[in-house]
Order: sequence, then C-alpha cells, then structure tokens
Amino acid sequence: RQGDSSQVVSAEALPEAWRDLRQRLVAIEALVKRGEVDPCCIYACEMRRLREREANEGAAANGFDGRTKSLSLRHVRDRVGSLARFTLYWNCYDDGLFVGDRGSGKGLHVDQVLWSNIGKHWRGHKLLATWPAGEVSARMVAEMGDRHFCAPLGPQQKEALELSSKVVLLRPGDVFLCSGGVAHTTLSVSIGLTVTAYESVATLNLRHVQHLLCTGATCGPGALDRGAMECDDLNDLWRDISQRLFSLLRSETCAKVGRLVAIEVPSLCALEVELRQLLATCGRLLASSKAVLTSIARQILTLVAKLDSACLMASESNPQLRDALHHEREDRSMLEVKRRCT
Repeated sequence: RQGDSSQVVSAEALPEAWRDLRQRLVAIEALVKRGEVDPCCIYACEMRRLREREANEGAAANGFDGRTKSLSLRHVRDRVGSLARFTLYWNCYDDGLFVGDRGSGKGLHVDQVLWSNIGKHWRGHKLLATWPAGEVSARMVAEMGDRHFCAPLGPQQKEALELSSKVVLLRPGDVFLCSGGVAHTTLSVSIGLTVTAYESVATLNLRHVQHLLCTGATCGPGALDRGAMECDDLNDLWRDISQRLFSLLRSETCAKVGRLVAIEVPSLCALEVELRQLLATCGRLLASSKAVLTSIARQILTLVAKLDSACLMASESNPQLRDALHHEREDRSMLEVKRRCT
C-alpha cells in the first residue's frame, strides 16, 4: 500500500501502534519513495502477533499451555515433546519471523542473552556466519558491530570472515541449531523472499550453561562494549531462570525417578536418568553463581541432593540400566573426541 510518512503515528500513541506492521510499511515506503532506502535491502526482523493467541496444540499436549504471540503454528519444542522440559529456557511465546529479499540480512551482532537458537528455514537460501565465543566475538562486535556482509566485501569484512567458526548455507526445509551468544550475521542470497524463524533455548549442556552465565559480563575477554542487557532486565531473566530450574528440580525428584526402573527399554531409561543427572549438575553450577539469589540457591541445592540420590538408586537397582548408562557415556565420549578432531 502507498502512504506518506506523515501517516506514521507519533511516539505518544499506544505502544502497539508503532509496532504495527502497516505503520512500518507506510514509513518504509516513504523512505523508498525519497530514494533513501534500497527496497532490496529491507529485512523484516522479529515479526510476531500484536496480541496473544492460544498455544499450539502440540505445546498444550506436553504441558506448555501458556498463550503465545508466535506466528509459527508448530514449534520444534512441540516436536520434541515432554523431553523439552529439560531446558532452562525455551521461548515459543514471542519468537520472531525474519523475511527479506536477496541482499538483505541481519548485521553482525551478539544477542543480549547468550543462549542458543533453533532456526526453521522455510523459503529461499540464506548464508549464516558465526564466530568463536569469547574474545573473538567481542572483538568482532567492537570492530564490525551491525556491519552487513553483502557483496562486494571490503578487506575488513574478508579478514573478519577468515576468523569465523562456521559459514553455512540454509536451504528450504532446514532446521538448525546455532548460538545467538556469539557474533553472527545472515545474508539472503537467492532471488525472492527468504523466510526464517527462531526459537531461543537455553539447554542443559554444560558448555551452554557456562556461556549463558556470561550474559551481561562487564569485564573479561567476552565482555561486550555494545548491546549489553540492562541491569534490571538481566535480574528479571535470572529470576525467571532460577524459578524454572527450581520448579523443574522439584518435579523430577525421588518419586518420579524411582519409577524409571519400570521402563522396559534400558536405553530409554538411561536417557531419562542421564537427563536428570545433567539437570542436577546444572543446578549445582547455577546455584554456585552470583546470578542466583542465595535464598533460592539453597533450595536448589537441597533438591539437587535429592535428585542425585534418586538417580543413583534407580541405576543401582537395575543392572541393565547401569550397563546402558555406561554405554551411553562411552558413546558420548567418542563423539566428543571426534568433534574435537574435526
């Protein structure tokens, strides 16, 4: 639709008015008409509903029955099912949709929260580049913050790409896991629109948890000089994560784990026990950090001790389970060795 920039509502209007896509289109079309913006470089980020709707059917079936603003009718979390509860955070409430034409994309940046992202790529081809965590990512943000990596690349952009850890091509139908807590950038490369959505997730993987705990760091090799989260927002984040961890630990203690010995498939039983052991380890790690309030840290450690005891009891009472756990750990160790060698 056509429009004039004067039609854009003022900042004093209702908060949702300036987030309305129609209003954004009016403003963008005015810029394009004046020759200030190349329409091929426009990239719509974080699109979601203005108002909540009922959660997806798959989410409700697995206990995630809250409402959502997401445009996705099915999330990866829905497909994972009940095991998705073994996470510190999995956002399907206001996950965003990203749409752009050839040559558009998101400039180099690090997310405010150092979590992971599960991406779903539906249409077109897109390049995704990531850089190593810590000092390299912080340096890239300082030197190249918000820089767009479209052709022709300059010498500084080429040098930056030499330091990247991954450059991948996303194809229609791809589902991928990447870290939003490292420097990363995207570029749409096919003719026509590209369409991608992301779900932010904080897994129980210890490397992920340790990286998450660096969120908001003001010193050290990974400290960012721009794009850091505000102190109040950071406190709210840790309070929410601590409460989720506490609730998850409480729901996974003795009575529930004790029933694992009744599972007939040892490998499935081993997975359930290992997830709870990983949960306990993450509980200890978070409780010992400054991010978690002392009062809830003590409660977390109490539940961790109960969970440890329950997992031990389950494995000792079932020889098949004990053997399955041993084989699972050996397999994982071999995969880690292979990962480090590649």
